[in-house]
Amino acid sequence: MSPVPRLLDSGGSGGISQAREAVDIVGVWDADGEQLFPLARPANGAVSEWASLAEHPVESGGTVADHRIVMPVEIEIAFYVTDTGNTFKRIQSAFHSRELLTVQTRAGIYENLAIVDMSHTETPDKADVIDVALSLKEVLLVKAQYHALPRAKVRKANDASTVDRGEQRPKQSVLAAGKDWVAGK
Repeated sequence: MSPVPRLLDSGGSGGISQAREAVDIVGVWDADGEQLFPLARPANGAVSEWASLAEHPVESGGTVADHRIVMPVEIEIAFYVTDTGNTFKRIQSAFHSRELLTVQTRAGIYENLAIVDMSHTETPDKADVIDVALSLKEVLLVKAQYHALPRAKVRKANDASTVDRGEQRPKQSVLAAGKDWVAGK
């Protein structure tokens, strides 16, 4: 479940009513569900969902595509910032932090995004507004799992797990070599 507040269904009227608190439809939220830049007005946004095809050449001169890899979502969103002091500093802070963010657009909610680019434009004709463009990219989180392999599943027996094998004693030849080394032979 996303921490992003959604508009509430009005129930019987068939439409959408206002939520209890004013919440932007398009915006950026932190992991706690707090809108990060409420005074930054979203100007436009672009969401890119794409896939890469694994293509291989064949002897006839053509190519064969046999696999599709879905790539991480990329979002570009532009804001008008009128509160140039606090809001701009908050955007910079979000850029420098390691926190993963959530972006809600009219089409959907995108989670686990990191800001990869932050640029801004200041022009004399917009003395009280800064145009800020953010590029965000989805971070795919994977949890690695490690399992010990039995002796039959490894190439070299020395690479097998030693868990549950009990106490092991060195071979007699190793003990003899150690005694010879200590004795100075």
